[in-house]
Amino acid sequence: QLRKLNNTFTLKVEELDVISREAEDSIRKLTKEIFSCKASLTDATSRLDETKAALKESESANRGVMQELKESREKVRLLEGQAATQKEEYDSLHHKIESSESCLSEMDG
Repeated sequence: QLRKLNNTFTLKVEELDVISREAEDSIRKLTKEIFSCKASLTDATSRLDETKAALKESESANRGVMQELKESREKVRLLEGQAATQKEEYDSLHHKIESSESCLSEMDG
């Protein structure tokens, strides 16, 4: 009976040894996966930081372009105002010239 118990105990110890080795293998594999995931996370975080920096630069450049556009529109409005004033002056002078020519024609005639 003791021999039978000893054999059963030995079998159980061997089974536990196999289970222990399998658990160690699983732990090693999981540890490798964890390190791989950490590396991927670090890489993704780095790319995210680069993307954020690029986005900030892009937003800054966009603000600059928008400011230039606003200033250009203001210049166009000013130039349009000047052009309208010059057109009025031209029309006025043209009218005066026509009036003067008309007077001269009457004086000659």
